[in-house]
Amino acid sequence: TGDVLLGNFKFDADQSVGAGQDNYLLTYDNSSGKISLEAAAGGNEYIQFNGSANNTNTGANRYIPLGGNYVDTSSLQVYSEAMCPFAGVVESITVRTDNAAGSTTTKLWVNGSDVNDSTNTLSANTPLTIAFGDSVSAGDLIACSMNTTNAAGDSYVTVLIKKS
Repeated sequence: TGDVLLGNFKFDADQSVGAGQDNYLLTYDNSSGKISLEAAAGGNEYIQFNGSANNTNTGANRYIPLGGNYVDTSSLQVYSEAMCPFAGVVESITVRTDNAAGSTTTKLWVNGSDVNDSTNTLSANTPLTIAFGDSVSAGDLIACSMNTTNAAGDSYVTVLIKKS
């Protein structure tokens, strides 16, 4: 009984969980500081993954970790994947880079395999949204990468997935 503390967060451990709560969502209430289960709201359900990286190199497959930040070097590429909580469709990827302009390929990776890429012209500090439409399953690991002919500096990506 009582709350479970994890850093600054409190999980509401007084809630009972039963079969009628399948597909409930974890929500955070800033006023109480608690994380609890709630029924999903009606209508379309989406999840959005965000990531950023300092891409100092040129070349392909410079990963932008979803939910994290890292520095890309010529000898080490470390990235983190985001786990999709439900089956859905990757509606779009929005990418922005601070200082690289020109032809850029943005790839979507699912479970370690590139499933789609899109070559677009990026302007520095101008978000570019790419429509994808690739299906993902619950538990799939989602990642993104990009390349440019110039060092991209700080790069940002947002992946929007709509629940099937």
